Amino acid sequence: MFNRYFAVLFYVVAFLAAGTSGDAFAASKVHFPEAWIHETSGDLSKDMASAKAEGKIFAVFWEQEGCHYCQQMHEVNFQIPDIVNYIKANFYTIQLDMRGGGRIIDFKGHQMSEADLAHELQVRGTPTTIFYAEKAGEVARMPGYGEPVVFKKVFEYVAEAGYKQQTMVDWIRARLAKEAEG
Repeated sequence: MFNRYFAVLFYVVAFLAAGTSGDAFAASKVHFPEAWIHETSGDLSKDMASAKAEGKIFAVFWEQEGCHYCQQMHEVNFQIPDIVNYIKANFYTIQLDMRGGGRIIDFKGHQMSEADLAHELQVRGTPTTIFYAEKAGEVARMPGYGEPVVFKKVFEYVAEAGYKQQTMVDWIRARLAKEAEG
């Protein structure tokens, strides 16, 4: 009896020490947490609904452990109040781990690991930011790190629906040229 009690206690302690919440759809641990980035619900459709309820655009920051440019995005871009305030005002953001084992439900209702979802979405490197419009699906993608000026322009491109008129590069180039003139 004592041995069985000890074995059960051992497994409970090991389970808790592993850091799992017991939630079957919990995403992986975020490597660079930001207080203003939302925790995923574990279901992209629910996260999208939360964005809609707040009147914001849904965006996913794909990152991974050991990613130098992810760290740079957090240590440089996310330390600039103008950028952070713009994102917070216009976007509902979550973070996912490109190599993560956390369970997530995609927009089609299929449950899979974050790593499998990254593969399905063709996330090839990090950081990658994917922007979604409710009915249009993915409307823009920023693969890699962008210097602060370009980084913010990508968010402006999506918030102002520039994707309906021009490619991201052409839209940003035109905006930067216009700002340089005036």
